[in-house]
Amino acid sequence: MLAVAVMIPCFEWSPSCRLDWSAIAALGGWAAAAMTFFAVLLPVRQLRKAASARDASDFVEGQIAVRRSVISLVHFHTGIGAISYRVDNATGIDDFTESLGLVGTYIVQRPFPDLPQIPTLANLRIQMARLEATLTNLASYVDTYEMGAFDAGIVQAFIVTVDIARDSFNDVIEALDDAVPGSNFQSTLAPFRTG
Repeated sequence: MLAVAVMIPCFEWSPSCRLDWSAIAALGGWAAAAMTFFAVLLPVRQLRKAASARDASDFVEGQIAVRRSVISLVHFHTGIGAISYRVDNATGIDDFTESLGLVGTYIVQRPFPDLPQIPTLANLRIQMARLEATLTNLASYVDTYEMGAFDAGIVQAFIVTVDIARDSFNDVIEALDDAVPGSNFQSTLAPFRTG
């Protein structure tokens, strides 16, 4: 009975009415704390839902972009394979100049795929940037040849660049398989033998 008398304010003003203002203030404090808790909890839950929806959207966008880039990668794979075959079986400078024609056909003419800046594709983007830089370097040998400066020293650098292109492409294939769960792009884009 005492708790009821303390907690419930007097409905009738009488001399026996005793309001315990500290108890009423404590109840107000508890109510304010509960409201603050829910005021913080709801935005945090909404933020998590939004982040989850954004992650799902990024995942789908990334998968679409990766699958679109595979078409270009198949083209580059074919080109690097043809160039590698010519370089590996070259017997003279003319064989190297023929491989430069393949560089012009497969590498120079083709735009490089662009991937969205999504955290799950970070490693793939890094490997693709490395491959793009290597292919740009490989394409520069076409200009060197056209300027008449394609000699034995340049041929050695060209061979090293072809090896780097093979290594870079192998790294892209590995990153591609990591970026797309359950995929096996190594069956479509067979890794190059390096050495």
